[in-house]
Amino acid sequence: MDMDGHEAGKRYAKIIMDLRLPIGAQQDEIENMLSMTASDFGVGTEIIEYVEPYGVSKSDPVIRAFRNAIRETGNSPRILAKQGTCDFNVLSKWGCHMGAYGPGDSKYDHSSNERISIAEYLHGIEVLKLALPELMGKI
Repeated sequence: MDMDGHEAGKRYAKIIMDLRLPIGAQQDEIENMLSMTASDFGVGTEIIEYVEPYGVSKSDPVIRAFRNAIRETGNSPRILAKQGTCDFNVLSKWGCHMGAYGPGDSKYDHSSNERISIAEYLHGIEVLKLALPELMGKI
C-alpha cells in the first residue's frame, strides 16, 4: 500500500492498494462496491490490474508430498486456504503444481509478529528433506 497527500491550497490524496481477493469473489461486484463507496465520499477509483483468485486441491502432488512428510515427522498436517498470502493467483498461469508450506503460526505471516522457534525451524528443514525427494519423482 502506498499513500500520498498534499494540502497546499488544493486538497489531494492518492492511495494505491494491492487487494487480494478470495476464491469466489466476482470482479464486477468488487469493482461496483469500490466505485460506489468512493462515490459516496466524492472520490474516484482506478483499477490498474485484476488477477483472478486461485486455489489448489488437497490432492495436488505438492500438497500430498508435504502432508506425507509432516506425518512422517510425527505431526498432523493442517490444510489452510491461503487467503491472499501467497502468489498462487499470479503463478497459476504457468499451469504448474503448487503448495505453500512453512513452520510457525500462519496467523502471523507477513506481520511484525512473524517468528518461529529454532525447534520449528529445524522441524521445517526435516519436512523439506522428506517432501522434496517425493516431489522430484512426481513432477
